[in-house]
Amino acid sequence: TGGQAGIITDKEFGDARIVRVEPGRILAQLAKGKIVVVTGFQGITEDGQITTLGRGGSDTTASALGVALDAEAID
Repeated sequence: TGGQAGIITDKEFGDARIVRVEPGRILAQLAKGKIVVVTGFQGITEDGQITTLGRGGSDTTASALGVALDAEAID
């Protein structure tokens, strides 16, 4: 889920915005040679509530993760 991937959002359910990305869990799995699959369009609030992003949320998720992971490219 977005929450497991460290996508932290505000509380605008159905139209949430990403507040920050905590990539530690993803980086730990990548360091073990694992392939990480992340669902887009969702995150989690500071207090653990699942949220969905607004229109284009999957692209927003990919972009935010790309920045947080210092990716060379985002596809």
